[in-house]
Amino acid sequence: MYGEPRRLRPDVNVPLFARLEGCIECTQRDGHPVFIAFLPDANAIAGVVLRIGAPKTTTEDKTSALFAGKKQRWRQPCESLIAKVKKFAPGVAAAVGGTYVSLVREGKKFAILQPSSADRLDIGIKLKGERLNAPFEAAGKWNAMVTHRAKIRETEDIDEELFSWLRRAYDSAAK
Repeated sequence: MYGEPRRLRPDVNVPLFARLEGCIECTQRDGHPVFIAFLPDANAIAGVVLRIGAPKTTTEDKTSALFAGKKQRWRQPCESLIAKVKKFAPGVAAAVGGTYVSLVREGKKFAILQPSSADRLDIGIKLKGERLNAPFEAAGKWNAMVTHRAKIRETEDIDEELFSWLRRAYDSAAK
């Protein structure tokens, strides 16, 4: 149901890996403070370096963590929603992150599904310039990656109107 996240490949990302290789040597020789001064993105890279050799988290592990506890009630509706989106959008990928599932078309995120609480599933879509209509409101500061947000409180709220918005966001991602 959910796709694996894309991984950086040394053979494709040569300049990045060349920079990282020097940084890794620096951290191993001089420690983290020198590493931070060495590269603007040092904190993010340090996080990657520190996880080298750690067991990989599977998509199922990420999905289970995302829908843990009382948020479990949103797992099946999200899986059904993704399956229905894939019927009109066969190339769509669903990638599980730490706090939400991204729906991606050809590398462009067009929607997110976030089980915010036991009582609410937030669905965000990216539709720049589109007027706000129910069930969507402005995403605002909730998530800068999307423009619109729907607060779903009941599974029945995942209706044809919502799917028409998802389809428009999917279509817009191709442009």
